[in-house]
Amino acid sequence: KQPTKKKKKNYRNKKKMSFSLKGLFEKGKHNMESLIYRMDDEKSIPDLSKLKVTKELGGFNKAVMLTGTKEEAEEAGLKLITIDGDQPKDAPIDLFWKGQTRKANLKECGGSTLLHDLTGGLVPRAEPAKYKKRFGLAQDLMQLSDNDFFSSIKQRKIDFSKLNEVQTHQLFIHIIGDRLIDNWDTHQKQFAIDKNENVISFDKGHGFTKFNPINMQLKISNMTGDTFNRSLKLGEINWENEDVMNKGDWFYINNHFTKQILAGMIKINPYHDILEGFFKRCEEISEERVMKLYGAYFQGRNPFIYVEIINMIIARIRQVRHAVYQYFGWAAQDGAPLTLDIWVPLDSKQRQILVNEELSL
Repeated sequence: KQPTKKKKKNYRNKKKMSFSLKGLFEKGKHNMESLIYRMDDEKSIPDLSKLKVTKELGGFNKAVMLTGTKEEAEEAGLKLITIDGDQPKDAPIDLFWKGQTRKANLKECGGSTLLHDLTGGLVPRAEPAKYKKRFGLAQDLMQLSDNDFFSSIKQRKIDFSKLNEVQTHQLFIHIIGDRLIDNWDTHQKQFAIDKNENVISFDKGHGFTKFNPINMQLKISNMTGDTFNRSLKLGEINWENEDVMNKGDWFYINNHFTKQILAGMIKINPYHDILEGFFKRCEEISEERVMKLYGAYFQGRNPFIYVEIINMIIARIRQVRHAVYQYFGWAAQDGAPLTLDIWVPLDSKQRQILVNEELSL
């Protein structure tokens, strides 16, 4: 009996050691992520506490509207947000600030700034900033038009004809841009019309939240998650339920806008200047720019393959013109074949299903 007991005791010790090693690995992984997400030097983060509050917006993130002068904004350390170099030092600067975690900041600052670049300034850039010792981000405060098209949407059958030609094409590139950063938080409250009558969008903090980079490396036939990541899915995702969509009052703009385009209810010119400018900026995006905007986030989330993930993101941005043309059944202007390496095409059967869903509303 003695050898049996000894053997059993050794087995238990091995089991405990295995559990201990797993816990150690998880703790080390957590510490690594924490280190990456805290790479920024506390002293280098702009502190906006000296700016004047014009309005307390509240909410879980304690958002506020701030105002000050160009000199005060520069002294606070703001670098990324647009500050016109020709303006005098006492020129007024209006900002939006909200509190959130560093991890969320990396996603939102990266996504907002990337889409600012790709859309030609239709998304306000964001950068980390502190306010009253709380960490968060700051953005240009967008001055809005009296046109309340997006905020007045109350039903799924949205009448996009109220938008003019320029606004319609601006909304189109917003929807494509959100898909590039895998942002599904695209209900009507994330869009607005500014004082110059341009369609703008904001709140890109959910970018790449559901993005699974491991599946991106597998063959499409082997993993359904791969298709989810590599398909545009502009009209297929419809999570308009009361639990996550403000008791059913919010609707995904990308879903209904896309289906109405496919149904011929909205006319999009594939070669419109707004689309051409967007696609050209996508095709010319540099590796350095994407790495600067998203490197820290993916290094913290997937430290061993983050370079490969960044390369995948660069490829999906550069190839998005072909993916969009194929999705909507458009032909390339020069007649060149539409090659899709990183994106999965939409088949004609699925395209018709989307059309029928919108027409049935």
